[in-house]
Amino acid sequence: PSLAGNLSLSLEELNMRSCEIHGKIPNGIGNLTSLRLMSISDNNLVGLVPDTLGRLPKIQELYLFNNRLQGSIPIDLCQVRSLGNLYLSANRISGPIPNCLGNMTSLRDAKLDNNKLSSTIPMELCDMRDLVYLDISSNELHRSLPVGFGNFKIATFIDLSNNQLSG
Repeated sequence: PSLAGNLSLSLEELNMRSCEIHGKIPNGIGNLTSLRLMSISDNNLVGLVPDTLGRLPKIQELYLFNNRLQGSIPIDLCQVRSLGNLYLSANRISGPIPNCLGNMTSLRDAKLDNNKLSSTIPMELCDMRDLVYLDISSNELHRSLPVGFGNFKIATFIDLSNNQLSG
């Protein structure tokens, strides 16, 4: 509900996974500035990923997978320096992967698979030397892999399958 942004400002964890929630994520969710974990995956959420999520300075884990979210990954999300896990899998998110994701030095796990992400893999993504898990499979990515793609020194899992990549 739209009142979700009025919850306690001291709230650190919000877990509403598999609650059969319908509708949009309210913009007011960005008011919950103490959140470290937010999981509203496995629901029936529609609409855009709110850019107000970029106002969550302490968020470390963001789980929005398996909904029907659409639009692009908000650039404002790149302002969150504490984000370690970003799970947007199995939605209808489209557009390019933002270049600024490569500047998110705390990001360890990025699951962006099963969406409609298009364009190329940004070269800046290759600067994420501490990335452990990257899944961008089953999207509409194309062209060749960026120079420096082999820079993932500690990665234990990379899945690029079911795209139109070359090189």
